Amino acid sequence: MKTLFLSLFTLATSVLAWGQKIEFGIGTYAAMYRGDLMQDYGSASSFSAYSNYLVSNLGYGGSLHLKNNIDNQKAIRFGLTYGHLSGADSRAMSGKNGDPRRNRNLSFFTDILEFSAMYDYNFRPFGIDKYEYRFTPYVVGGLALFHFNPKAEYKGNVYELQPLNTEGQNLIKYPNKNSYALTTLAIPMGAGLRFALTDHLRMDLEFNYRFTTTDYLDDVSGTYADNPTIKSNYGEISAALADRRVEKGIKPFDEGVARGSAKYKDGYIMMGLHFRYTIINNACAAFR
Repeated sequence: MKTLFLSLFTLATSVLAWGQKIEFGIGTYAAMYRGDLMQDYGSASSFSAYSNYLVSNLGYGGSLHLKNNIDNQKAIRFGLTYGHLSGADSRAMSGKNGDPRRNRNLSFFTDILEFSAMYDYNFRPFGIDKYEYRFTPYVVGGLALFHFNPKAEYKGNVYELQPLNTEGQNLIKYPNKNSYALTTLAIPMGAGLRFALTDHLRMDLEFNYRFTTTDYLDDVSGTYADNPTIKSNYGEISAALADRRVEKGIKPFDEGVARGSAKYKDGYIMMGLHFRYTIINNACAAFR
């Protein structure tokens, strides 16, 4: 964490020395995770059902931004973002206890802490000068480093899931199953609408998707391990959170049955508002 903030400070100092217009800002988000505990629209009986499902899975987040405007269309943006994400089979849209997804009964939540560097492009020259537009659509894309730590509640207590090895990680019996990293990379890509509210105040309405390099944002990816083996090696809590069908009075899955799908990596969405204050570098104003 110390290294992360030191890097942000170093980048901020460098940008201040080189930019024509610097912007400092804050953002607020509705956040959503995409992964093995999230249903697709094809599973919904109606658009209304899917909309209600999306609302029930919304998280929240916020961010701090530092932006350097190279010119009135191009910029480099650095961000420190926090988000809270969750998913649960109990929110499956059918509402039926016999639904296979509900019977799986898995759930998680996690906080996200992310540092990002993104290229920002306005489709129109943006600003407050005579030949600039006070409104423009824009796109962003770049690279992010983020930390997550999936957790679940069980019998009134909260447990970190990664140390429990719920899919049989690090067992001799499963040589191809190893612990997953809690800090990894993501590729943020998004688009939005940008407004110049005053000479110095900017507002962005933005949708941004993070393509991550992990399939364990939700602690679910591969197949069920043998539950008695998990219990004998890692204890009762690990076994209970590895296969939560037992809580519904259902026999645990057999070894090798799909617990999730490793075909696609997990991701998360940030939708919200950015407000930024622009500082004009007077030393550069003569060259405008």
